[in-house]
Amino acid sequence: MIETTELIVPVIGAFSAGKSTLINSLLGTKTLLTAVTPETALATELRYSIQEYIEAVNEDGSIQKFEISQLAEIKDNAQNFKYLRLYLNNQNLAEIQPLILVDMPGFNAPIEKHNKAILEYLNRGSYFIFVSSVEEAVLTSSIIKEIRNIRNFNKNFAFCLNKTDLKPENEVMAIKSTIESQLQELFGFKKSLVLTNQLSGDNLKNILAEIEPSSLFKSLFIELLKDNYFKNSDTINTTIATLKNSTQDSQFAIETLTETIKSIQMKKQRSIADIESQYSSDSVNDIIKDVGNELLRNQSRLIDLALDPNKEQEFKLEINEVIRNTLLSSVKFKVSDISHNLIQDFGQELTRLNTIENYEFDGEFTSKMMNSTELLLTRTSEGLKELNDRMQKTLENKDKSQKAGSVYKAVATIVGITTSVVNPLVEVVIIFLPEIISFFTKGMRERHLQEQRMEQRQKMESLFLERIIPDVKAKVRQHLQPVMKEQIEQLIENVSSEFEVQISQKQQEIQQAIAEKELQAGEIDKKIANLQQAKQSLSTVAKGVIFN
Repeated sequence: MIETTELIVPVIGAFSAGKSTLINSLLGTKTLLTAVTPETALATELRYSIQEYIEAVNEDGSIQKFEISQLAEIKDNAQNFKYLRLYLNNQNLAEIQPLILVDMPGFNAPIEKHNKAILEYLNRGSYFIFVSSVEEAVLTSSIIKEIRNIRNFNKNFAFCLNKTDLKPENEVMAIKSTIESQLQELFGFKKSLVLTNQLSGDNLKNILAEIEPSSLFKSLFIELLKDNYFKNSDTINTTIATLKNSTQDSQFAIETLTETIKSIQMKKQRSIADIESQYSSDSVNDIIKDVGNELLRNQSRLIDLALDPNKEQEFKLEINEVIRNTLLSSVKFKVSDISHNLIQDFGQELTRLNTIENYEFDGEFTSKMMNSTELLLTRTSEGLKELNDRMQKTLENKDKSQKAGSVYKAVATIVGITTSVVNPLVEVVIIFLPEIISFFTKGMRERHLQEQRMEQRQKMESLFLERIIPDVKAKVRQHLQPVMKEQIEQLIENVSSEFEVQISQKQQEIQQAIAEKELQAGEIDKKIANLQQAKQSLSTVAKGVIFN
């Protein structure tokens, strides 16, 4: 799994921040187009390859292949693609492997395109680089919101203050100090900002070098390695116990494990039947409440923008960001909470394992199983792949139609479910934006010269409270209820399947040990001694690699 894991590093900033020019400086070429408009901007992954070509990924995941010379043509048809993979025979890309840079659309790219890029790479990104132009002078609200997003998903970032050649050094240093203070106050960010300009490819390379892929891999996999260590130790313990126990005791253990699986399957059916009453309804209400409260908190800023006829696009971006980021935070919190509660509920079905004598299927064993399940559901793509692989293996002997349905449902982690819920909702918001604009503009700006500004603002505030917030909440609720229910069902499938996988594994271990016991009846003591030695060796390696 580690060998195939990609460390995706999105480069994020405003459309005019100079991201593409900075990346071109790293490449030593002008491969990335820098004269594109926001409408033609596409997230572009930069990958090392001896053979140079482009893969354009469509919305359905299918791929179209192009020559590098066709990049401008692809950009002109950006609306047809989800993102690009740009394969270049470039030494600097080779040297930063396994890191993969992503040139992201700017904040003022079309809202739908920017939303999809953020949701795609919030899930897949391992580390983020923010680029802000020195001309901004302070942290923009858009950058603050995006940093909050990645922090909410426990991911780290670096920060570049770009275009520093446009201002005198003393002004640049003052701006640097201001932004560092903001980052420290808002996010506890203690790193120094990196100063860059259009010729600062080496500075970008230094940022990438400081990421230290080995440390990033460790942060991604250390808990998974610990989990695998505990599982391997438990496997050895189960085998030793079976070799020592009577066949009757071992058969009782297998039967009890079988009954536990049936109990979990029944629990799954009950949980699915009770989704609306136990999980979905209250969660939807809380998420809708969060959206309304955040709109209210940003009321003054939104009305300021709505009152200015020259800032209609800025108003659209702002209200989209408020709703999208609130949904990301609120849905993630709810899904995490539901996941934890489901794991605890399913864990109650494991109590019958305590009746199995001479096996260590006690409270500690069930606790490890619950922790292992929670770990998988908090992973990103790594956990997703492992969960799907486990399901595939477990369902090998089941009916094909049954198997296909189960594998399809067991593919979402908490991050995946969160983005799956948020994505269609922000699409609804985009469709609804013109209607929101019309609420504000119809008959209001025309009367601007006849009415006092204060009176106009008061009418705007009333409209915001009485129409905008209730209508946004109603639209989000309408689409949130079915998608939330669907994703919680998928989460229940995931939790249930992982418990089944781990219990079935124990059955197989006992059955295999019984077979070995019958074949090697005269060498049981030697087999046990070898297993105990293997366990000790495993513990020694773990202490040196995992627990150091």
